[in-house]
Amino acid sequence: ALRAAVEAGDVPEAILDEKVRRILRLAERTGALGGGLRPRLSSVDPGGPARTVLTRGAVLLQNDGILPLAGTPDAPLRVALLGPGATRPRVQGGGSSEVFPVRVSTPAEALAAEPGIHLTVVDGTASDRVEPFEADELRAPDGTVGAVRARLFDGDGAVLSDERRETARVIWLGDLPDAARRLEIEFDVVPPHSGLLRLGIDVPAAGTLSIDGVPVAAADGGARVEGAHIAHTDPLGVAIDVVAGRAIRVRVSAEAPEDLPLRILDVRLGRAYAVDPASALEAAVAAAREADVAIVCVGTPAGGESEGHDRTDLTLPPEQDALVAAVLAAHPRTVVVVAAGAPVEMPWRHDAAAVLLTWFGGQELGAALADVLLGREEPGGRLPTTWPARLEDAPVSDVVPRDGILSYREGLNIGYRAWATADAAPAYPFGHGLGYTAWALGAVRVEEGRDRLFLVADLTNTGRRRGRHVLQVYLSRGESAVHRPPLWLAAFAAVEADAGVRSTVRIEIPPRAFAHWSPAAGAWTTEPGEFTVSLGFSADDVRWSGRVQPLVGASLGSIVTGAGA
Repeated sequence: ALRAAVEAGDVPEAILDEKVRRILRLAERTGALGGGLRPRLSSVDPGGPARTVLTRGAVLLQNDGILPLAGTPDAPLRVALLGPGATRPRVQGGGSSEVFPVRVSTPAEALAAEPGIHLTVVDGTASDRVEPFEADELRAPDGTVGAVRARLFDGDGAVLSDERRETARVIWLGDLPDAARRLEIEFDVVPPHSGLLRLGIDVPAAGTLSIDGVPVAAADGGARVEGAHIAHTDPLGVAIDVVAGRAIRVRVSAEAPEDLPLRILDVRLGRAYAVDPASALEAAVAAAREADVAIVCVGTPAGGESEGHDRTDLTLPPEQDALVAAVLAAHPRTVVVVAAGAPVEMPWRHDAAAVLLTWFGGQELGAALADVLLGREEPGGRLPTTWPARLEDAPVSDVVPRDGILSYREGLNIGYRAWATADAAPAYPFGHGLGYTAWALGAVRVEEGRDRLFLVADLTNTGRRRGRHVLQVYLSRGESAVHRPPLWLAAFAAVEADAGVRSTVRIEIPPRAFAHWSPAAGAWTTEPGEFTVSLGFSADDVRWSGRVQPLVGASLGSIVTGAGA
């Protein structure tokens, strides 16, 4: 159809040429055109956008004044950096969003480079959970670090493809060649620890696992569909003794039968190191007791958050909760850093001196975290979701279809809207986030523009340093002929100011914020009457409220009443 359109003159050939140029340009940049060309990778700027995104997005959930940390080269602060996220942080979610960064700045590396910090690093956790291999544990047979060799064969044993993959999960998602019958993955594992290493391999049907040329495990069985991939019912596994730094050769052969569901071939390889849980926890507690400050880095596990499956709970791994609780009992000056993409339960939060949410911080996580902890940057984020203390407190938790039907009984009352009428209080409300200074809301007034309403507020930085704050405007309506949520976010504005400076903030509330959809009219419609407008620092922290009466079909009306909360 495209060729016919070009030949008929309906689609200019120049448009096609430009699209082909873009494809060739990408191929040239990645070295895919051959001819000795090498991929061109831009240098990573530690002070660049990736670092700024984390500092602007990190949310300081609570702080008793311990942050920012203060240490000097002459009087360094003794810091115990604990938890699995200290050296192997979670920097991104799983599934199709996953990318492979050129490098990852870890909290341990970043804080060790700070002259005002004397650092002790201890993991403190032990788990038999099989985790994906880290890049520095892998070597392709040709010596390439952080890669494996993956070859596809047809039924006669002829090689269909021979690639290097930069992950120990090798997947073809619907584009597996029709002739493919077998996949072979080969790589070296360079273990960072001596002791017992357990390998876990998911294969789609029949498969074998060999270590240093010796077959050690085999499986033959049917495939199952699990989310967005195909996996064997019983993953292959083996436990072997390893020596730190001494490579072992691993080869995995997996069948790709012609009737493989959806023609998806998904082979996942992971490992677990045998560590005594009691000894690991004891070492972390001992390090915390010897320090001025303890920092515990925890978060959701690899694969815990992905588009391929739903979570069944909001808990962190139990060994991580146990670590935080033990460290808090040993040292009250403890900062907990949480890496997660969505709400998690934090049963220990009341005992922590500070809780900092970094989300999935990306490749500059360590450097940006050091910036925030040491006060070079202020955590600038605010929660875009409500975080419950317990899953059972959440007003909406029934999300399982029954008989193929998912009933959205909550209607418009999702997220913070539902929490406005819930019996339980959240751990942290929508819009919540602290900084390193203090703010005071002054006079608030309303200004009218053409078809627009503006709230104008005086906001003063009453602290001792420059900071950033987010003012939030919510609307509500008690008596209404239209079904409405109890409140809804209408507008917000971020403010930056030096210590002692008063800023005048002008926030636009667009007419659409007052409108509802009318199926009868087939248009957005504004209901006559008064709306309550609130200005605050979160959905649960309203500092001023008043009433407005927008004019239907015309410009918005003026303020009726207003009072500080």
